[in-house]
Amino acid sequence: MSDDSTPAGITARLRSHIHSRTAITDHGYSTMLLAIFLGLLVGAYCSWTVADFSVRWPAFGIVGLIGIIRCYTQPTRMAVVTTGLYQLSAAIAITPLVLAGGGLYGAYTQGVANPWPTVLSEAILLVVIVFGVIATLIAGVASFLDHRYGPVETK
Repeated sequence: MSDDSTPAGITARLRSHIHSRTAITDHGYSTMLLAIFLGLLVGAYCSWTVADFSVRWPAFGIVGLIGIIRCYTQPTRMAVVTTGLYQLSAAIAITPLVLAGGGLYGAYTQGVANPWPTVLSEAILLVVIVFGVIATLIAGVASFLDHRYGPVETK
């Protein structure tokens, strides 16, 4: 029998296969904690956003886990930071849509005949602009960090 047929050999081959198929690198504890923090930050923000739909905890768990995985699978520490910032920027950018959906959902459950004037008001337009500017600023910081301190290609 070869070493590859033992449980340890099978585990080593499986780990090697997973690492070759993904961008997972062996990060240190500080980078792992940073990825967890950024993923949970995005999860917490999304859970606050969907609180009107009574799915706060599932959203926190699912989005947080996806955020952690997306951050941790990045090859460098700076890529972890920029991925987390891009995720947060995307979550902030869709916030006005989710808030408007919450308003429509609340109007539907209370039996309001025509909720569209409330949802399509100047206040909602202002919210879209404010959240769009905030999301753009965060994405701009992430882009700056990505281009300034990102991985350098070598030939």
